[in-house]
Amino acid sequence: MVDVLAIAAHPDDVEQTCGGTLLRMAEAGYSTGIIDLTAGDMGTRGSPEIRVSESAEAAKILKVSHRENLHFPDARLENSLPARMTLAQRLRELRPRTVILPYWEGRHPDHYRTAELGYEACFLAGLKKLDQYTEPHRPHKVVYSVRKRHAFVRRGCNPIFHAENGVAARLSLSIWGSERRFDLVSGCGRDSRSPIRNFPILRKPYRR
Repeated sequence: MVDVLAIAAHPDDVEQTCGGTLLRMAEAGYSTGIIDLTAGDMGTRGSPEIRVSESAEAAKILKVSHRENLHFPDARLENSLPARMTLAQRLRELRPRTVILPYWEGRHPDHYRTAELGYEACFLAGLKKLDQYTEPHRPHKVVYSVRKRHAFVRRGCNPIFHAENGVAARLSLSIWGSERRFDLVSGCGRDSRSPIRNFPILRKPYRR
């Protein structure tokens, strides 16, 4: 069981987007975890084995209590029923209170597919009849990580507040035909992370 779970498409995605947040949460006494959906097989540099090995070393630096790789196909990630069911099963077993997903727009298809897949898996995980062998669980909160603040400001979204270098940014926008509010966490390095003690990352319930 973990308090905060980050789900990413590739090894090293979490380190570049919300690694500082995970480290701060771990240092504050929360249990944290990471699920990488692919091993980065199609990456130009390195091999899947090297990337998975390096991600294990990075997990120690970030003080996460759990990290795993589901080895879905890199660059061919799909929001399919088998993928949603697999991820939902892991959510029921890890039972995170908060889930961090990639921002839902991006150049790499795997990144926004992970956002879709993770969001829908969070809902499925809460269905009582999904699996008779595990207890239902739905995260209380889903947040989205971005590498740069302009990633969500540039399209005319109206931030209620924002800050750089790892502090939360909250915005309200219309998506999927209904008004929803999302919290976004921007990643930051170990030496430049900012305080997030006032960030309500574990308070607001997840809503459909």
